[in-house]
Formats: sequence, structure tokens, C-alpha cells
Amino acid sequence: MMVMGTEVVKPWVQQLQSESEYGDTICKLKRGEQVSLYWIENSKWVTNADGIVQAAVPQSYRRKLFEKAHSGAFAGYLSADKIYKQLSNRHTWSGMRRDIGR
Repeated sequence: MMVMGTEVVKPWVQQLQSESEYGDTICKLKRGEQVSLYWIENSKWVTNADGIVQAAVPQSYRRKLFEKAHSGAFAGYLSADKIYKQLSNRHTWSGMRRDIGR
């Protein structure tokens, strides 16, 4: 388990497993089944879509990740498109571009 501030957070894979878009795939991976483009590494669910290795982000972490990307010295001046490009280098989730553009 990880602690962020005063909040205790389950590892990413456990949280993703409870989400409808990732749950079935994670169950297959845990059973040792082959699932193309996906694997579990360092307690994170990873995808290799488009040749880029990205960690899938649970819903409960998405806002924190966005806020972190948006809080740097010059980040307040970044467009949604630039923040998306910055985050998508290492992270992914379904609807990511839409969520960042809000």
C-alpha cells in the first residue's frame, strides 16, 4: 500500500482491477494468460500501444496527475494539448484527451 499525504491508497493494479475498462484484462494477466500489449510491472498495469510504454492510471489518481503536470513554474501556460502530450509519454487511460481538455 502507498500513502499519499494522509490518504492510504491501494496499489494501482488493485484499483484498476475494480474499474470496468481494465478489470477483465488484469484478471487474465494475473491468471498468467497472454494479453497482447499489456503486462504488470512494479505494481502498475502497463500498455505498449503505438510503441510507447505507458502506465494505465486509475480513476482516483487522474486528477492528482493532471494537477501535478499543471503546477510547474511554466505549466500554467501549457495548453490542454501540451499537457496531454506531456502526460501521455508515460501514462494512459480511456478518455484521457477528453478529460484533460475539460
